[in-house]
Amino acid sequence: MCLRRSVVTTAADSDQPIYGNELIGTTYATIQARRTALGSALLALERGGRLRSATALTSGPSPPELTFPGIPHYGDHNRVKNGARRGWAVGMWTKNRVEWQIIDLACQAYGLVTASLYETLGPDVAQYILGIELLDMLELEIWGAEEGVRCDPGPVKGVAGENELDKHRIATISYTSGTTGDPKGVVLTNYNLTTAVISNTHGISTDHNEKIGGWRFLAYLPLSHIYERFLELLVMHGDGVIAYTTGDPTKLLEDAQLIKPHFMAGVPRVYNRIHAAVQTQMNSPGLKGALLRRAVATKLANWRNDGEVKHTLYDALVFRKIRNLLGGNLMTITSGAAPLSADVYEMLKVCFSCHVVQGYGLTETVGTCSKGHPVDIGATGNVGAIQPCNEIKLMDVTEMGYTSKDMPCPRGEICLRGSNITKGYLHDLVSTAKLLDANGWMHTGDIGEVDPQGHLKIIDRIKNVIKLSQGEYVALEKLEGTYTLDPLFASLLLHGDSSQSYLVALAVLDPEKAASLVTAVLGQTLAPSDVLRLNEAVQDKRIRQSVVQLLAKTARDKKMNG
Repeated sequence: MCLRRSVVTTAADSDQPIYGNELIGTTYATIQARRTALGSALLALERGGRLRSATALTSGPSPPELTFPGIPHYGDHNRVKNGARRGWAVGMWTKNRVEWQIIDLACQAYGLVTASLYETLGPDVAQYILGIELLDMLELEIWGAEEGVRCDPGPVKGVAGENELDKHRIATISYTSGTTGDPKGVVLTNYNLTTAVISNTHGISTDHNEKIGGWRFLAYLPLSHIYERFLELLVMHGDGVIAYTTGDPTKLLEDAQLIKPHFMAGVPRVYNRIHAAVQTQMNSPGLKGALLRRAVATKLANWRNDGEVKHTLYDALVFRKIRNLLGGNLMTITSGAAPLSADVYEMLKVCFSCHVVQGYGLTETVGTCSKGHPVDIGATGNVGAIQPCNEIKLMDVTEMGYTSKDMPCPRGEICLRGSNITKGYLHDLVSTAKLLDANGWMHTGDIGEVDPQGHLKIIDRIKNVIKLSQGEYVALEKLEGTYTLDPLFASLLLHGDSSQSYLVALAVLDPEKAASLVTAVLGQTLAPSDVLRLNEAVQDKRIRQSVVQLLAKTARDKKMNG
């Protein structure tokens, strides 16, 4: 893999956050040298039988070569020159850092298979993955630091065989979150990854001033998540700059102001908080609130009428401070992992005067399926058009009332085909059979509708819909997304039981908003940092009644049924 000459930056040492006005940088040429050195060293270690298996920690069997039905692999008869074999797995259990990419690039270049583990995994889940994966090597950040292990390339001659790779061979095992059971290892090939990256270049502006080359990408989402991973591959493909933050989520704004990114990705929960903060300011009394309301209304009207998101007066007078919170240079914001509401989508465009692109994908599709075009007004409130690499069909789900013959928009379970689609789950033929049918269609479990302009909208999920005792179907995830638009809620989880006629909510309140609520309802003045007293105060029946009333108001405002 030939890397272009550009810079990968990090805000500060990942283990010792230091905030200042200087970025630590490294060039793609240096990354390539370290990649070659590491890839060669891994093969040399394996050839000499000096790799310590992660499974040895649990007295497991010797790691076999990683294979998967239908995917060619390297056996004893097809080894790299000098006897090193391909196809064994290298695990990465570390936070975002330059070394993560070096390991991944080295494995891609030399035909090794990577398996990335979330940094926050508990011991039980980690043990499960180690057992099913049979990793040959596990990169442990803390262990490496304690033992003084470091990667120092020096003058190393690469092992021959870099050009012998097959696009259909396994590149990585990407694990699902495992929130509903043991995590599944999604098998992804070189072709899957390449297809996703190239497909996502479709729709990027060809304007010379808006090409990715030279852009700084704010890299803060976990690389173990396929969403962040393929976006960083896209940035490298486009000769961009990956700017890693310090990894402290409470310092994200400080990192962004130092990095001054042009491009950032996020999830609705992050953007919902931005929307909630702006809404709070809009509701402020006096001239300040009135000016913000007028500015937002004017820019929204311009966007809806002619697709223009910039306004000379209001951008300078009102929105400059908001843009500067994230460095002041943002040109594109992307959203994924869950549906982004139309209100939040438009507010981001208004506040940051930039492109906002919402997409849809799964780990099984390398995060790729559909995305909105940056200047498509019709992409508001949906996940855009299908990517060039995919076919789509909607399967009837009659028990939920969704059919492909619904008018004006066909509805049903989203099924996909394409060269970015996984071949299945590692060592899990039962789940693979449920995922992929005999004709190669992948069943996502998501319910979508397609409008007359070809935009896809996610409206439901088969597994996240429950039937209450009175026969009413309720989409839990959709309700959670709506309720958490209110700034009072840091997070909210809904639970339902088919034997009951109501839902139960488990809510975590934002400390600052909770303190304000306690003052308004109980007349007590509490500091947001006084967690113990806040916890006591929110147990008061009057506070609980106020929260329920707030939820009911949200339901009325959003015209919910029931």
